[in-house]
Amino acid sequence: MEGTKEGKKERLSIYDTWWKHLLAGSSAGVVSRSCTAPLDRLKVFAQVTGKFYHPIKGLVSIVKKDGFFSLWRGNGINMMKITPETACKFLVFEYVKLLMGAQHRSLTIGERFFCAACAGVTSQSLIYPIEVLKTRMVIREGRDKVHSLKNVYKTLIKNRGHEGLYKGYFSTIVGIVLFTGTDLCTYETTKIFLSERLKIDPKNVPLPIILLSGIFACITGQAVAYPLSMASTAVQASEKKIEARHVLYDRFKRLGIYGWYRGSSMSYLKALPAVSLTYMVYERTLNALGAHMTH
Repeated sequence: MEGTKEGKKERLSIYDTWWKHLLAGSSAGVVSRSCTAPLDRLKVFAQVTGKFYHPIKGLVSIVKKDGFFSLWRGNGINMMKITPETACKFLVFEYVKLLMGAQHRSLTIGERFFCAACAGVTSQSLIYPIEVLKTRMVIREGRDKVHSLKNVYKTLIKNRGHEGLYKGYFSTIVGIVLFTGTDLCTYETTKIFLSERLKIDPKNVPLPIILLSGIFACITGQAVAYPLSMASTAVQASEKKIEARHVLYDRFKRLGIYGWYRGSSMSYLKALPAVSLTYMVYERTLNALGAHMTH
C-alpha cells in the first residue's frame, strides 16, 4: 500500500509539473544553440557541399564575405525550431518513461532507447518544416541577398510546392531515432551508472558528472547517426528532387566511407558544447524549479 501511495505521489508530482520540463527544455535549447550558432552554420555548409572547412579559417571566411553577424544567420528561425523541439523532446521522454513504469523500477537500456526514440520522433515531426527553412537560410551567402524567412519560404514554395517543406523527412526521422535514442539513452544510463558508483543522489548530480555524461552521449549519438544527418541536410538544401540514399551513394562513390562523415569534425566541435550545455541548463533549471528527471 505504501509503495502504491509513493508511486501515485511521484506520478502526480511529474504530471503536475509538466510546464517545468517544458520551460527547462526551452531554456536549454535557446542557450545551447545561440552559443554554438556560428559552428552550426559551418557544419551545414560542410554537409551540403561535401567540402572540408577548417573551423577558424571557415568562420573567418564567412565574416569576410558576409559580415560578422552573418555567423548567426538563421539563428532566429533556429530559436523558433529549437525551443519547441527541445522542450517537447524532454517532456515526451519523461512522459513515456512514466508509461513504461519508471516510477516503480529502473528501466532497461532498451526501454530507455525506446522512450528516447519516441521523444525524438515526436519533437522532430513537430518542427520539421522549420528545420527545412532553417537549413536553407543558413546556406545562403552574400551581403546583398534577401535572407528573410518570408523570402526563403516563398522561394521554396515556388520551386518545390508545399511538399518541399517535408524534403528528406523520412531519412531525417530515421536519423533522429538513431541519434536521440542513442543520445538520451546513453546520457541517462551513464549519469545513473556514475552516480551509483560514486554514491551520488541521482536527483542532485554534480555538474562535472552531467557534462561528462553529456559529452559521452554526444560522441556516441553522432557516431551512430551522422551519415543520415548529413544526407538529410543535403536533401533539404537541394533544389533538385533527390533522396538521402542518392546522397549517401554519391558521397561513398566519390569519397569512400569518409564521405559519409564529411563535416563530422565540425559537427562534433559544435555538438559537444551544444549537447553538454543542453543537459546542464536543463538539469539545473529543473532543480531550480523544484523538479527532476525520472530515473
